[in-house]
Amino acid sequence: MIGEVVSANYATAEQWKANILPELIRIFGKKNLLNFDEFALYFKKGSEFTFGPKGQQQDGKKLSKSRLTAFTGALILGEKFNLLIIGKAQVPKSFRTHLSHRFKYKGQNNAWNNSIIFNWILAELNEQFIKNNRKVCITVDNRLAHAIFDEELSSITFKYLPPNTTSILQPMDSGIIASVKKDINIQLPQKF
Repeated sequence: MIGEVVSANYATAEQWKANILPELIRIFGKKNLLNFDEFALYFKKGSEFTFGPKGQQQDGKKLSKSRLTAFTGALILGEKFNLLIIGKAQVPKSFRTHLSHRFKYKGQNNAWNNSIIFNWILAELNEQFIKNNRKVCITVDNRLAHAIFDEELSSITFKYLPPNTTSILQPMDSGIIASVKKDINIQLPQKF
């Protein structure tokens, strides 16, 4: 994240906040402005700290790169959407016995978000918003994985954030994802 902040374009971000954001709020209202982003969960990460005498050299260790990707979103007013977990297995054994989840799951060979999964999410959200008779605006960063295939999402309008501004403008990068990761990193070791 430090690299993103250093290369951030503050002038463009300020222009976006001053001109585009107020216009989006005027058109859609605060209750219909959403932000989505994904983040990596390294579930075999292990502890970053060890016990030992102060100043003692710690031997190197190889960190596991086993990961899941979590995709989440929220409204400006705080309404949260369920997580989408993207893993390598199509149907993980650990999820087979659980009848209800507070998240959705998709399998993908390298556990990364891609435009196919992103468009699947959008189709599901569009159906929800049609049922609730809502028109929403979704802001996302300008990654290739966020390419839209179906131009006929009747309840969803998209606004891509300007390049090199996501660390400033994207609420998910401003602490929401860090909070979720912190909760998971606290709870995961307690389970095992």
